[in-house]
Amino acid sequence: MFTVWGILQLLRRYPGRLPDMELMFDCDDKPVVRSSDYSGPNSTGPPPLFRYCGDRWTMDVVFPDWSFWGWAEINIKPWNDMLKDIKEGNNKTKWIDREPYAYWKGNPFVAETRRDLLTCNVSDEQDWNARLFIQAQAIGKAASDFIQEELKMDYVYDYMFHLLNMYAKLLKFEPRVTQGAVELCSEVMACPADGLERKFMTESLVKSPSVTGPCTMPPAYEPRVLGAFYRKN
Repeated sequence: MFTVWGILQLLRRYPGRLPDMELMFDCDDKPVVRSSDYSGPNSTGPPPLFRYCGDRWTMDVVFPDWSFWGWAEINIKPWNDMLKDIKEGNNKTKWIDREPYAYWKGNPFVAETRRDLLTCNVSDEQDWNARLFIQAQAIGKAASDFIQEELKMDYVYDYMFHLLNMYAKLLKFEPRVTQGAVELCSEVMACPADGLERKFMTESLVKSPSVTGPCTMPPAYEPRVLGAFYRKN
């Protein structure tokens, strides 16, 4: 539901600047469009399947997770409000005074790397080796700086804007409203909602069109440059 809400907010932020389109969206986390299935000389093009996750072995079209606009079931606020809480939390307690525990929430069966996290619990024998405060502080600061500077909602919306516009240009048919389709707008979604769903919709509602346009995309990378960048990262 909040994925649809996010798209509606994008339309409010940049009204009239997104073309008509049709897309397929899979709400499961695990990507399924494997690159190896579409790499042969006689292979067809991969299906443009949108989802929340991707990796180096798959070609699913990665789209922002719905929790940027709130996750009512587990009381995760919209991202702008969450960022404010993170900043306040960072300033509230000095690093040296914090409890030496890490908290991670997620589904360990999405990827093998996540299952590795389940083996990171501290034991009496490993305690001295696990608490590397200086390195942990540097890692924590770098991660915090990244999410505060590089994951702003302005950038999330601009990514969505360019992704959907470029996707629409690849369509080889004219999208039409199918029989039985239901039209949605922010009011239609928010008015019948209640509780945290309504609260988070209200808090994440785009109040007016953006006074500035979306960011400008740089020219497309040459395959050689893009390959070097991919190998480096």
